[in-house]
Parts: sequence; structure tokens; C-alpha cells
Amino acid sequence: MIGFSNMVPTMRLVARKRTPNLNGWLVRRATLGLLSAVVWTALLAFLTPSLSAQDPFGDSSMGDNPFGAPDPGAEPASPFGGFGQPAQPEATVAAASSGGTDVPESDPDPIIRLLRESPPQTPAEMADGLTWVVRMKRWDEVRRLFDAISAKQWSLAQLADLADAGGEALWFRLSVDEAALSDEQRKLLNTIATAKATQARDPAWLDGWIEKLTDPQPGERRLAQLRLRAGGTAAITRLMERLLGSDMATDSKVGGGMLAGTIAELGNEGVEALQAACLVADPQRAARVYYGIAEIPGQDFSAEVGAGLASSVLTSEQRSELAKIVSRRYSKIPTPEAIEQFLAARFATKLADYQQSRTPSAALVEEVIWRPTADGKSVAPVKGSPEEHKLEGLARLAAHRLNLTLATTDDLVDCTAVALQRAYRVQPMLHPAEKQHEVLAKNDHAVATDANYWIRVFDRASDLQMHGGAVRAIQKLSQAAAGHYLIPIDFLTRLLGDSRPVVRYLALQQIAASNPQQPFGGAEKALQVALEMARLASGPHALVIGRSSDLRQAAQQQLEQQANARVTTADSARRALLALDGDLPVELVLVVDRVSDESIYELLQRLRGAERSRALPIAVMTDELYQHERRLISELPGVVASQLSRNPNHMHEVVVQMTRRLDTEPFSVEDRHNFAEIAGDFLTQIASDHDRYAFYHLSDWHSELGEVGRGLPIGSRLTLLAALGSTDSQLQLVTLASSSSLTGPERLDAAQKFAASVDRFGMNLGRESVLHVYHVYNSLGPSDPATAKSLGAVLDTIEGRAR
Repeated sequence: MIGFSNMVPTMRLVARKRTPNLNGWLVRRATLGLLSAVVWTALLAFLTPSLSAQDPFGDSSMGDNPFGAPDPGAEPASPFGGFGQPAQPEATVAAASSGGTDVPESDPDPIIRLLRESPPQTPAEMADGLTWVVRMKRWDEVRRLFDAISAKQWSLAQLADLADAGGEALWFRLSVDEAALSDEQRKLLNTIATAKATQARDPAWLDGWIEKLTDPQPGERRLAQLRLRAGGTAAITRLMERLLGSDMATDSKVGGGMLAGTIAELGNEGVEALQAACLVADPQRAARVYYGIAEIPGQDFSAEVGAGLASSVLTSEQRSELAKIVSRRYSKIPTPEAIEQFLAARFATKLADYQQSRTPSAALVEEVIWRPTADGKSVAPVKGSPEEHKLEGLARLAAHRLNLTLATTDDLVDCTAVALQRAYRVQPMLHPAEKQHEVLAKNDHAVATDANYWIRVFDRASDLQMHGGAVRAIQKLSQAAAGHYLIPIDFLTRLLGDSRPVVRYLALQQIAASNPQQPFGGAEKALQVALEMARLASGPHALVIGRSSDLRQAAQQQLEQQANARVTTADSARRALLALDGDLPVELVLVVDRVSDESIYELLQRLRGAERSRALPIAVMTDELYQHERRLISELPGVVASQLSRNPNHMHEVVVQMTRRLDTEPFSVEDRHNFAEIAGDFLTQIASDHDRYAFYHLSDWHSELGEVGRGLPIGSRLTLLAALGSTDSQLQLVTLASSSSLTGPERLDAAQKFAASVDRFGMNLGRESVLHVYHVYNSLGPSDPATAKSLGAVLDTIEGRAR
């Protein structure tokens, strides 16, 4: 049988009688006592010479002991070797099972009889016993031994020893249905199989091995490091708590160098945890990390040690102490200039590596990323993509460069763009802005309150295509403006024409907040962006392009069902570009078929060159492509190649792939409503005071404003209609004044807004409309006092203008 190469076949007594052979039998267990002649005869008859070298129930004290034989008078053995036994949590062991079989003691098999006469007492003996009965396929004995384990109520450490002694193959063999274990026994099996992993995460177990790091014997210290390695992330977390949280005055047992070195021994994850811990907010905690990694030999922490020697975060006393530690291992201390050059070169290399990794992988691979916690006092592991993993390492270098005393403004701009990109990827919410600990908090106040500095950061992030960093730069610009400067209106005007929708919307948000009172060049563009924002609340809008109407309709139906999207279709490149310039903001583009006036590749190039679609994700969902077209399309950024399927779930996967190509997160429902509310308030404000905001030419947007107004609150809608002054807007005001869906005060407000519109723009209602108002008043007035009052005010205005 595969996996059990040492299994010895057994024979039954009922097959045939055999003559006992006394040669070659050696009894190794002294505690069994004298066996009867019958037992000896049976054992000699059924055991082969190959069994003479294997005693499944040998004394565990004769086995391999990683700590060696205990000294006379030493403390009792424990799972941590020769040191004291810490408090061990009891494992959750299943209750005694009723699935065991009560087999008579006079079992014909001598192995079973020997097992019952001298039952296993230690985990190692129990593992040997289970191994042998599994090889013999005596599942009844397996169940009996499981009941015995349950009755012993072994601790977690003992169960871990049992799991280790048995080996993975044994527990895997028992997990199959052939063993016929009961539910309680299977629960116990799962507890045993996971005992080692559970123990390795137990704080008491970890603390015991951490204390062992102070042992005077180098071998014992090394063994403790190897045992801690089994704890993985849990061990790193526990060691990091000791390194960051302990004070040498009260916890001098384990030095910072030993703690940091042990963390580094746990592989790349441990190294990155130490690198992340250098960025904790508390200088005292950070200094302990710097001291610890300075004692670790090797080059893994050259950047961190160098940054600590020249950092403005540590005090002069801390830098001096760090220099003393470094001088013990190196012949000279690098100058601040050399450190700055080294970090700059490392930053450039890491930046290039990050940019090359920014291609979404087909498989969703996750890696462990260590980051400072929100309070800035410790570090914690999180899961993230390989791209985010590289970004975290790049951001750590950026943070170190930001803390250098010799950093130039250009260096600060580059590093701040990277740090903001990382901040957005950590918390990609737009409302509210990020409120967690940031490495940028250490920036010079004079730099952080300079509008031109944040504008340069925005431009640099845009050049690097770190769009999340660009978004954060706009938010930083507005946060630092209070009490320090006015945001340049020309910069916001430039952003209104940006191809990235979120940048346009944030720019209008700042314009609405600053409330300019004088004409500026972007007033017309601001109105256009406001109308675009006001439509966001209706949901995402997708553009489907293709010559075949059947394919367009199939894609439209799937988008409406899977993404709850509004869809516009186009059968040619010309119609597609016109749709992009329409009133509804397009957020996704799907090409499901060829078009008559362009090749697919030429269409994609035009879409990438157009202002409104330059930053949009695009999916080409057709398999009718030539080989050269596939190659050219694969080289275009932000384009997903797929095919249209009848399976609606496939469309959902394609949409997810498209949004994953974005460097910024797609708008959430909250983001859409927030932006739509900002746009509505902005339009209502400029409509309510036409004299002050005359430089916003609302008259050029009559139809668009009327459509947008339907989605605004009734008060804002009435104000907007009154500001338009067109025939349609005045007619809508009259209709609302008689609408039964509004309250009496709201109808009266509509009548008053109609009067204000007539006073400003004159009476634009025709004869038929006026007669219709009289008819409605005479029909509903006697039975509806609210309508009679509101329409009476409307008629008073009409009759007053007629005189």
C-alpha cells in the first residue's frame, strides 16, 4: 500500500497452525513483565524477523530527545525542553465516543493482545500503537484507542506531541471513510491534526520559547529560534510585541538584538515586519527597532540602519546610540550625504520594479503585507496583491527619505507622491478622507502648507500614473488650505478638463467650497462637470459598441442585470464618440463587434485619444480578431480581451477585471450620492442669486438643467426652474403648483417661484397654457383648497402681467 512501505502482513489463526520459531525474537520492553507461554508462542509464530528491529511500544525515554537526557535534579520535562512548564491551555478534546468496539481481551492477534495488556501511556507510544493497528487495518482497535485518547484529556502540548509522533500520513489515512470513525472521534482527529498549528499560535507556548532565547547555551537558543519559526505570523506578532512594547529597564531578559534577529530568522515576512516597524509613530518604539536590526549581521537592513543614522525622527541621543551599535560591526559610519545617495538609488530601483509589476494578474494572488497600525504604535499583517506588496516596500523607502535632514524639495515631491499612492491603496475611500497614521505627518510644516508643493505632488503622481496618489494630493491640497492659502482657481480650472472622472469631480467640489465671486475661465466647464456629477446618482453608465444589434442587445441586457447599469449603444465609431460627449458620464466601454467605419484597433486608439474616454476601462468582447489585432490590443493599457458569453456571470467577471485595471476604486453608492448632492447644491446656489453668479451662463443649459432638476430635492428643483426663465421651466412650475404629490406649502412655493421667474424673464406661457391653468383652477379649486390657493397665486401673477 502506498505510503505504508513498512507494513507487515499478518495471518489469522484460523488459516493453519504453525510451529513456533524461537530464533530472532527479542523483547525490548522491560515493563511488560513475564508473559505466559501461550503469548510467547503466539508472538513467535506470527512475527517475522523484519519486526525484530521495530518495537511499536518502546520506551519513549529511549527515543530521540532534542534536548538530550535531563540532568539529575533538573525540572520535569516540558514542551519547551529543560526550562519551566508554563501554563498550557487545555485542548478542546471530544468527549468519549460510543463508537469504539468492546472486543474481548482474548483477541487472537498477539499484537492486539500485547497492546491491551500494556496500553500506551505517552503520546509517542499512542502514535506507535495507532500506526500499527492502522497497518493491520484493525479499525475496531483504532476506535478503541481514540476513546482512550479522549479519556486521557491530554493537553494541547501532548496532542501536538502525538500529532508530531504520528506523522501526516497517519492522520491522513485516518481521515478517510475506511476508518468508520464516529462524529466525536472525527472531531478529536481534527483536533489532533491541527494541534501543532494551534500550539504554534498559542501565546503561552510562544512566550516559553521566547524566554528560552536567554539560555546561556547557544544550541538551546538556536533550538528556540527554530521552534518559534513554526509559529509563522503569530510568532512574528508576539516577538514584535516584545520588541516594541517592552522597556529594557523592566524587561531585560531578552535583548532587542535577539528579538530582532529571531524575527529576521522567520524569513522574508519577518524582515518586512521589522522594516515596517521602523515607521511606527512613537520615536521610543522606533528606536528599539533600529537598535535591534543594527545588531543583525548582513545587508538586509542597510536602508533602515542608514535612514536611522540620518533621520530627523530619532533624537540626537538615539542616533548616537545607534551609531555606537553600528560601529561594532562596521569600520566606519556613513556620512548623511552617502546615506541620501544610497536611499535615492534604492528608491529609483524599487520605483522601476513597482511600475513593472502594475499589470493585473489573471490569478488573484495574495501576499502578507506588514504595515504600521492605525494608531502608529505597532505593526500588523494584512493580505494584499503582489503589486501592493511592492508598493509597501517602495513607500517605506519614501518615508525614510522624507525623514532625511538633507532631502531636497524634488526628493520630497517624489516620495510624497509614492506615499500618497500607498495611502490611497490602504484606504481607497473618497468620503471621508483617510484618518489613519501617515508617514506624511512628519513633513515639514512649511512644505505641507504650501499650495504649490501639493500641486507639484499631483503632477508628479499623474506623470507616474499613480492616480490614487493624485486623488490624495487634491484632498491634501484642500485640507492644508484652511487658514494658510487659497486654492489657485487656475489649477482647479485645469482639473475640470482632466480625463479622470474622479479628478474632475474633486475639482468641482473644491470650486463649490471656495465659492468664487468673480468670473473665471472655467465657469462654463464647471457647469458642464456639475451636470455630469448630478447624474451619478442614477447608477453607472456603460457604452456598448458593435455593428451587430443582436450582440449589442445581449451585452446590454447582461450589463443591466449584473451591474445595474444604464447602457447606451452605438453601431459606429462616430456614434460612439458622440455618445461619449453626451450628457451622461460613461464609466465602462464594451466593444462586442466590429464597426463599419473603423477597424477595432483604430477604434480603440480613438477611444484612448478622446478626452472623455482616455482613462476609462475598455473590454473587447469578441473572438473574431486577427492575430496581429490581438497582439496590438494586448499592448494597449487598460484593455481587457474576452468574448461575449451567454452565461451572465461571465459579464460580471469581465466587469470586475475592467475595474481592477483602474488604479482608483470604482465609485461606491455613497460616493455617487455625495457627488450628486454636491452638484445639486452648487447648481441651486448659483441659480438662487443670478446677479452674483451671472458669469455662470445657465441659459445655455436649459434642457440639461431641467432634466437634472428632476432628481433634486423639491426646494432645489423649484429654485433651479425659477432661474432658467424658459417657457418649459415656467410651465413646469405651474404644473408643480397643482401637483397632488406635493404638500400645500410646497405648491405655494412653486407658485412664488413662478412669480419670481415672470418678474425676471417675463411671461413666456402661451395662450393655450394660460387657458389650461384657468381650467385646472376651476376644476380642482372647489374640492382642493391647497390647489386653489397655489393656482390662485399663479393666476394673480398672470393677470397682473396682462394689465
